[in-house]
Amino acid sequence: MEKNYQLYHPLLHKTTTSTTLAATGHETNIPSNSPGIIPRLTFVFFIGAISLWANYESSKGFNITILNEAGNNTLASKRFDLFYVSNDEITRLVLRTSQLIEDIIYQSDDINFKKQVNHVIIKLSSRNLTSSTERYGGANKRVVVSSLNEHEYVIEISSLVMEGDGFRKDMLLAVQCGMAEVWLFNGNDSSGDY
Repeated sequence: MEKNYQLYHPLLHKTTTSTTLAATGHETNIPSNSPGIIPRLTFVFFIGAISLWANYESSKGFNITILNEAGNNTLASKRFDLFYVSNDEITRLVLRTSQLIEDIIYQSDDINFKKQVNHVIIKLSSRNLTSSTERYGGANKRVVVSSLNEHEYVIEISSLVMEGDGFRKDMLLAVQCGMAEVWLFNGNDSSGDY
């Protein structure tokens, strides 16, 4: 046998106060549980302060653009989109790597000494970046860094990085090499490659 229970009391009780106006003789209900003006203004001030702080923090960084030029139906392109672009992992990887390299290179807080980087473009290349074995990556270069304009850099990553079984480690190393080159790049050469 099933028992059917009903709730006869409301979950939230409304508290109201009655005020009688002497002149009209009418009764007015004013809710007494509404917060005052001071907590409301404090909350608005708090949200404004957090917004200003977030805007200041975001202005200290640099713009990041992600390009996938490996072709739509390739394994490298699909993996890059799935593991790095769709969840914005590549942006977080670039920012973490950049912060690590900045901490190593610029150990003092002198802002005048620090190199200015305004924009970094991460590009998964459709072409194989082949070269001699004198640089990192063996017979196939993994990363090519070039400068578009002053303070703007392109990190071109070979699609071969995404095709192996250890593509996560290879991508981490490629981004680290690329960001190290960005922070050490003197701008006089047309490109640096690893």
